[in-house]
Amino acid sequence: GRSCGGSFNETEACNEHPCPIDGAWSKWSMWSACSRSCSSGMQSRKRLCDNPVAQHGGSDCGGSSSEQRQCNTSPCPVDGGWSSWSRWSTCTRSCQGGSQCRPRSCNAPTPRFGGKTCPGEPQQCQDCNLHLCPGQLHSVRTVFEPFSQSV
Repeated sequence: GRSCGGSFNETEACNEHPCPIDGAWSKWSMWSACSRSCSSGMQSRKRLCDNPVAQHGGSDCGGSSSEQRQCNTSPCPVDGGWSSWSRWSTCTRSCQGGSQCRPRSCNAPTPRFGGKTCPGEPQQCQDCNLHLCPGQLHSVRTVFEPFSQSV
């Protein structure tokens, strides 16, 4: 027979639309500053779905665009505070001057977690019973005779 006329191949354009591009995450940002200096603050960081951005029907990034975490979880320092003064102790003497003291404690509150101790002294003392004992003279006077040598 006779040979067929025309071309052996026929070409038709197809898939002329762009291919889908799935989105991918950028790197995480740095963590934010902690919201507290002690006793459990929070900090966060973010990322974007732009490496690349989803295009032409591609999928968005899976997962979250932000994260949070606890920070500075150590307890805050507690500075010490003084209790009230206790009663004065009994005077060490009943007359002619003694002393008595009264204590206080650094426990209201007690310093903790690196807090400062209480300023000042834990004990206060004072003179007491400064009056003369009964039967004592108000003043004692001694008269000295000049020393004489016999020759």
